[in-house]
Amino acid sequence: MPPSTRPPEARRRALALLVAALLSFLAKPADAARMFHHDLASLAFESDAIVLARRGPVPQRSTGETVIEHRVLETYTGPLRPGDLVAVPYDGVVLEPTWGWPRPAPGATAGVLSDEVVLFLRPTGSDEAGAPPWLLVDLRIFRDGQAYRFEQRMNPGPYEPVPQRADPFDIMGDPRAGAPLDQDGLRRAIDAAVARARAAHEAIAERATHEGRRKLVDLIGPPADDDDAPVPVGHVSSWDDRIATKAIEALASTGDLDALLDGVARRVGGVSYPMLPQSVSGPSLLAAAASRAVPLHRRLAALTLLEIGRFHLSSELKPSTKHAPQIASLYDDPEPEVRAAALDLRFSAQAPPPPVEAAILARWGRETDPHVQWSLLGSADHFAMREKLLGSHDVIEPIVWARRRRRVVDIFLMNTRERRHHVSRVVITARAGDRAAGTLDLTPDMLSGSASARTEIEHAFLAFTPPLAPGRYALDLRVDIEDDEKQHASRRFTLPAFRVGGAEASTSPPARSAPTGMVPPPVPPPRSCACAAPGRASEADEVETIVLLCVGLAAARRRRRAAPRAA
Repeated sequence: MPPSTRPPEARRRALALLVAALLSFLAKPADAARMFHHDLASLAFESDAIVLARRGPVPQRSTGETVIEHRVLETYTGPLRPGDLVAVPYDGVVLEPTWGWPRPAPGATAGVLSDEVVLFLRPTGSDEAGAPPWLLVDLRIFRDGQAYRFEQRMNPGPYEPVPQRADPFDIMGDPRAGAPLDQDGLRRAIDAAVARARAAHEAIAERATHEGRRKLVDLIGPPADDDDAPVPVGHVSSWDDRIATKAIEALASTGDLDALLDGVARRVGGVSYPMLPQSVSGPSLLAAAASRAVPLHRRLAALTLLEIGRFHLSSELKPSTKHAPQIASLYDDPEPEVRAAALDLRFSAQAPPPPVEAAILARWGRETDPHVQWSLLGSADHFAMREKLLGSHDVIEPIVWARRRRRVVDIFLMNTRERRHHVSRVVITARAGDRAAGTLDLTPDMLSGSASARTEIEHAFLAFTPPLAPGRYALDLRVDIEDDEKQHASRRFTLPAFRVGGAEASTSPPARSAPTGMVPPPVPPPRSCACAAPGRASEADEVETIVLLCVGLAAARRRRRAAPRAA
């Protein structure tokens, strides 16, 4: 059809693909580096000074980094005092979103970006003449009285502002984060973050004591039965939880494996690759995972560390010889969660060790748990033996399983053959005894998630209207699915009981507790492309924005220093 009659959504999708192609063309491999973002407590943990300052003029870029001078207005923590001057580089940071600030309503004035900023700083430790004494860890800015934090929304791409809401709900994408904070609200949140960071430093210093290790476990995350605690809605990309990571590393250094596994079991997100000492070996973790005398949460935590802890299963564990039968035996464990987690471990070898391949094929023929079936197919895909697995035994198509993580229900769908299925409706019923206390009836546009050629993962947030009264509820889940031929089917699940009102004996700090009111999750963005922008007023504006973006990024890449931005 002519461009002028192309549907707006299709046009935006095409323009978004053009952006992705141009960015890939312009970026050099070294420039396509992921920038991590942090919750406020992590920033306080990493900072020696936090101040409210007035930003000076932004100098024109010539070569090197942009260094901006600031005058301190108020000290939140650290040695700086009002009136002090601080010059720090803004490497990779832009003070306007890639797609521009929201346009004002007709008749309204344009928003104003304040020159007041919050700086999170640490000493550079450099003895080089003329080197600035402070390094920028991160910053917060204000526009129209609202606070903004920074994320890298596209890779490659800049570190750009996004609204700062209540932490840690905000960083996790939990819809209870509420409205953006104003300057007073941000100050209160920073005060709470500083207190939490101070408690973390103290607990790390006390890690040799039982009480210190208990504090570290509590700092990593709330107990599993605290259903009101913040929860990531789906995958949270590039979040670096420094307190949880350092707490896990501190527990690992004590030699107390039980405390380490308790801490890992509390892990919420934002912990990718903790630096573990050699005393925490792959074989010791495998032994803990294989022992049925070990509590289930510790067994799963041991498998989590084997998955994320950079243990090379093909070398250290020697799966082709000594450890292969031990790993394969976990595929027949009585606990479905252990079977699935063991199957999710990935070997660097291209071909499976014979005992592992035999165990996968044997388990496929008798496995009835859909979560484990999903993991069996994932392992088969890793070893390029999917067709061999599917040819050995038929399963009900598609594979669908579900789980509850606090107030989020995750739904997983995998197509095993050529026919494509997708989730068409989700119904969640909360029951108090025989009475239905609340029902969520959700269509796909009310869910958030992702889809590929073979899989679909959806997330539903448990926000009932009206809100459920405090108490304990059974949860029934019905997932309706539809295939390419418009044939329908349903799968039903009983999810773990759900408590409204929080855990009775929660040891999590006050900053982790949830507000009593819940709001429905926002409508998710279009799934066509992660780089798709919000709708613009006209096609000319879209094209202009894309051209300016690409030209600006090209120029920035020519001038950017090779040194990466400090984490």
